[in-house]
Amino acid sequence: MPVVEIKNHKDYINFLKNKKTIIFFGSEMCGHCKTITPVFEKLSKKYPKVSFGHVETTKVKTKNIGGVPVFVAYPSEEVVTGANEKAIISVLENL
Repeated sequence: MPVVEIKNHKDYINFLKNKKTIIFFGSEMCGHCKTITPVFEKLSKKYPKVSFGHVETTKVKTKNIGGVPVFVAYPSEEVVTGANEKAIISVLENL
């Protein structure tokens, strides 16, 4: 399943209706975000029962996101900060 681009609050609310989700909050200007993007896309194929979303923080106003990359899984609301593939996989395994 491809990574869904979340462009506004309505997209965000609709996306969260999926039972298991993970959202990547990142910036196209962030080096770590550029590094982890292909990994996140690869994981979206490996975990087809999880919906993967992306919020481009330079285009979408966000609250409570101080730095990027940040990954938030729902419904657990587990948070991974930084481009840490092993931590992201651990969260996905626990969804």
